[in-house]
Amino acid sequence: MEKINYFLAAVYQGIKKRRPEGTPYFNICFGITGILLLNLFGVFVAFRTLFHIDLLTESKNVLITCSLIFASIVFFVVRMIIPFEKIDSIEVDIKDIKRNRVFFLLYCFLSLFIVLILLFPSVRHR
Repeated sequence: MEKINYFLAAVYQGIKKRRPEGTPYFNICFGITGILLLNLFGVFVAFRTLFHIDLLTESKNVLITCSLIFASIVFFVVRMIIPFEKIDSIEVDIKDIKRNRVFFLLYCFLSLFIVLILLFPSVRHR
């Protein structure tokens, strides 16, 4: 957990130095929530593709509402797990800030790429 906190502190410090008037803590929590939801969606798509099960039988409005509620719950859990005081108090080297920012962006793109690859077979051709 200590390495994860250091990684998050490095990304937080990078955002804070780039935009001091912004909300870097919210951006970190929102980014982590987005990555978690993207990875959970990837697992859902893989499960759906492997077992050929259509789990989306409800209406779109119900699906969107449930997704927003689930995303809100995940966001608040991330905020409880990553307290602001802990992230703000960790001292981070400039070199680590740049390296962790690049790592975070690569992880985001890799996660998105994997979800798109998993999603490709489930798209029906008309």
